[in-house]
Amino acid sequence: GDFLFYKLNLKQLRLSKGFTQEQLAFKVGLSQPYISKLEKNDRKVSPTLKEIQKICEALECYLCDLVEIECKLKGTL
Repeated sequence: GDFLFYKLNLKQLRLSKGFTQEQLAFKVGLSQPYISKLEKNDRKVSPTLKEIQKICEALECYLCDLVEIECKLKGTL
C-alpha cells in the first residue's frame, strides 16, 4: 500500500527569520516544548491545519515551504 509521510522544515525557517522557539511559540499561541517536538518531527505530535497556518503566517512563508510530503510505495506493483 501507499504510505504518506511529511516533515516540517520548521527549524530552518524559524532560524532564517531570527526567532527563538519561545518567540515563535508566543506568536502562534503554542508552547515551546510543542514547537520543539514539531522541529524534531516527533511522530507523537500531529499539528492541526490551523496550527500549521498560524506558523506559516508567523514565519511569512508558504505551506509548501514548511511542509514536505513524501509518498513511499511498499511492495511491488
